[in-house]
This record gives sequence, structure tokens and C-alpha cells, in this order.
Amino acid sequence: NNWTQTLKGVNIVARLKKTAELRILEGLPGKSRHAPTVERGSIPRCPKWLTGLAREEWKRVAPALHTAGLLTGLDVSALEGYVVTYAKWKTAEQQLAEEGLTILTPNGSKQIHPAQSISNQSQKMLYSWVKAFGLSPDSRGRMDLPPPPPSDEHSDFRRKLREHMQPDNDDEISE
Repeated sequence: NNWTQTLKGVNIVARLKKTAELRILEGLPGKSRHAPTVERGSIPRCPKWLTGLAREEWKRVAPALHTAGLLTGLDVSALEGYVVTYAKWKTAEQQLAEEGLTILTPNGSKQIHPAQSISNQSQKMLYSWVKAFGLSPDSRGRMDLPPPPPSDEHSDFRRKLREHMQPDNDDEISE
């Protein structure tokens, strides 16, 4: 559970964060047990000014983020930032695929295509948005996600099992 690095003869030890599922299984729900809940409401509508790839990406991710409890009306601006950045990156990559990685300058020499710079900058920004919304496997593992809404006949069983796995404060410890 520890990550160790030696820096100029000094050991630096950092604890790796456990996932919410692992803490619950160990009977240590931590602060997430009492975390405030935000009213989910309905899935925020895609703003009219978003078009093309940005609108497509909104329609792709918004329902999943809302279902996971990661998107409310308060998060619209952040999701706009993500989808606009995604559209810039995708457009730059499409242009590079069509036109190549280099261009000819007026004097006949080759230089890196300007779309490469746009792609690189967009990828850096995109990574920040992806982490914020838990859209990558490692960022999802680090987030305390609310439990999903019941969706099948087994969900009640899983909820009862989780409750059973958590120790009650009133129970006496027998030796």
C-alpha cells in the first residue's frame, strides 16, 4: 500500500489511495459514508451553441456521467470545457490524418503542421478534464462515486451485503 522513493538519501513514503469499494469491503468506508449528496435532477441539456463534435461528445458522455452521479446542473460549464476541448483535439487529429504531420513553408522547407501544436495543447487540457470527470480507469478508481441507482433484481442483495459487511458501532467486541 505504500510507494517509496529515495531522494538525496531520504526515503519518501506516500500512501496509495484505496478505492471506495476496497474501503467498504474492509469495513472502512471513511469520509464517503457521510459525504454530502447533491440532488442529481435530470440530465443537463446540451447548450444550443455547441455544435458538431462537441455536441456529439456531450450526447455521448452526459447520460453516463449523470447516471454515475458525476453530472448535475452545477457541472454544465465544466462539461462544456471538456467537450469543446475534445472537439478541438479531434479536429486537429483529423486534419493531421488528411494533410500529414508536416507542411511546406513558402521558401520550400518542411515544418511541423500547426495542427500538431493544437492537438498537443488540447491533449494536455483534455487529460485534466478526463481526470475531473472520472473518464479514465485510474481517475475512476480514485473517486468516491455514489452508489448507482438500483437497476436489477440483484442490486438489493448487493446493498444488504454491503450493509452486513460494515460493523455496527453498537456491537461489543467479544474476546
